[in-house]
Amino acid sequence: MLFSGLKDLLRTFDEHGWKGSFKREFWTIGNGGYDCWFELYYKGIPVARCIDGVLEGNFNYVDAAEEEKLFSKVREVFPHLEFSSVKKSLNDQICHAETKGSADVPKAQGRAGFFL
Repeated sequence: MLFSGLKDLLRTFDEHGWKGSFKREFWTIGNGGYDCWFELYYKGIPVARCIDGVLEGNFNYVDAAEEEKLFSKVREVFPHLEFSSVKKSLNDQICHAETKGSADVPKAQGRAGFFL
């Protein structure tokens, strides 16, 4: 994942986000709906979104190292956001299930196709 243009895109969105979506090099950002503040795309693939002030990575596309770099870049422009690693959450659920039994594992649920 190339991060050039991302910081400029985030700054532009911060200043003019109410106008819709913006694109810089490989990156696109757009308004979400309801409690989704924005969605971030890399080469047309959703890589992160912000739901009610919490940034989530798309674990189907972004590996842990890229997610950390991505969150770091977003943090430079939006330091007030909370960051949630979906991978960490799923790993915690799996580890918990292994110690208690598979019946405790919640089934994965996609949200509007983002994590499917």
